[in-house]
Amino acid sequence: MSEYVWTELRAVAIERFRNVPDATLEQRVIDVFREHPALVQEAIEHVARRFESGQVRSPWIVLAKHVSEAMRPLEEVTATDERERAKQIARAEAWIRVAGQHFDREEEILEELFGEFGRLKTWAEDGPLKVRMIALWGEVRPKGESIQAQAEERASARHKLLADLALDPEPSLDPDAEPALA
Repeated sequence: MSEYVWTELRAVAIERFRNVPDATLEQRVIDVFREHPALVQEAIEHVARRFESGQVRSPWIVLAKHVSEAMRPLEEVTATDERERAKQIARAEAWIRVAGQHFDREEEILEELFGEFGRLKTWAEDGPLKVRMIALWGEVRPKGESIQAQAEERASARHKLLADLALDPEPSLDPDAEPALA
């Protein structure tokens, strides 16, 4: 950790600026120095270079303004990248078309998308988005029900065929076992 001493920095600044600050300007710089000495040191170097190149005529005024503005609180800014939101919504819609169509209840879809681990949890308070996702699910759910019905029909037909052949409908996990006769 570096240690900074105001009187030493002040002496360097006086030498490079070729004059002493008035008390008001110096106090403004000291106020910032107490919390951020490295910032003041860097600012002195910056202003000194500009003064020596003829870009600054009143270095102490510029230094005080520079460090004061650097310490001014930044306004709180919140920004949302709409591209990321659009990408997540597109992924959620694709998921509904592929896997979500097999979910039986609206609540399951909402939990999967907007719940604690949902891909749209960031926008859980967005009512219109929830309506949009449920509407899409309502459009694709009949296809999911049809696929489920077809799977149940195939399973039923398989069980009937096995029953007709007098075989045990539940296959054995033993690879050496022969099919059981009823």
